[in-house]
Amino acid sequence: MNLIGSKTIETKRLILRSSSMEEQKRLWEILMVPEVNKFYLTSAKGKANDKEYWTWQVQEKFYKSKVNKANNQDTFVWSIFLKPEYVVSGREEVIGQVSAQKNGDDIKVRDVGWFIDKIYQGNGYAKEAATAMLDYMFKEVEIDKISSGAVRDNITSCKIFERLGFTKIGEVEEDSPYTFYDGRLIFSKYELTREMYLSQVQIIEYQDQYLNDVRDLLVELEEYILSIDEDNLDQLHPEYREKMALLDLEEVNNNNGKCYLAIQNNKVVGLVMGFVRTYDEYDYLDYKCPRSGEVARGAKIGKNLMNRIEDYFISIGCDYVFVDCFAYNKNAFEFYKKQGYHPRMYNNVKKLKKD
Repeated sequence: MNLIGSKTIETKRLILRSSSMEEQKRLWEILMVPEVNKFYLTSAKGKANDKEYWTWQVQEKFYKSKVNKANNQDTFVWSIFLKPEYVVSGREEVIGQVSAQKNGDDIKVRDVGWFIDKIYQGNGYAKEAATAMLDYMFKEVEIDKISSGAVRDNITSCKIFERLGFTKIGEVEEDSPYTFYDGRLIFSKYELTREMYLSQVQIIEYQDQYLNDVRDLLVELEEYILSIDEDNLDQLHPEYREKMALLDLEEVNNNNGKCYLAIQNNKVVGLVMGFVRTYDEYDYLDYKCPRSGEVARGAKIGKNLMNRIEDYFISIGCDYVFVDCFAYNKNAFEFYKKQGYHPRMYNNVKKLKKD
């Protein structure tokens, strides 16, 4: 294990930095919001109703003590900053915190946690920060395992654990350990080992070096569609392999979209392409036209690929995502149903009989 402390980490939208006193008052303000601190241990339970204890004048001493340890090599706590280009003011803004604390006597086993400012929740920032933190802890710090959990009713945090590849190992009912919540709670327990993490399929944005792999996957998909097409309307054109991937990628690039690849052993084993839906005058006459993403193409899509494209759509302000699914592809229908999708429109076809 490498005790290298909380080095600065950058993601597309965030900067994770070791804590400094400059942003602590804002983090304290964020934690004083009930929707944020409900399932968060901020201090001893006996202090919950002590109003004077929760004033900044008193809390400042605690935060100074925490910051004094922030640069220790065995401390892994980051303040989460939103990059200037994603803030209305055009200035960097602290929006929360993420950490990997010790879990028991073994320093190679960690418990992770995070909180995000209420006004910035629902944009995928917690998952983005947690993803970066996990990568750092497993690949650079080289911890052995993360053993953590969340209240079952904290659906958002449980989904983040699952999307990050954690294994749910059980549930346990306990008295609430949280400062501002009394009563019994059911906790979902999660684990992720370094071996499991490093062996996971990696999801990356499209790179030109994988173009031929993408072509092969699209041909494989079309061959499968041909095999189940009861109408016998699909075809595999001689130029399909050469052109289809390029046409799809062009549509993605021209419509604020993304193509994500699932990589295993340096080979593409799945892909998903999506872009922002556009509307014409006909649409506006009979449809509310919400900002929506559309999954245009996929091959061997798994849960992780769908999570990634959905996270992208959330990050650019989409409220819905639409997926076209071939009617005879029953497996795909079942997959999307399990991911929370439901049919909205049916495209009916009938072969005409001619005299």
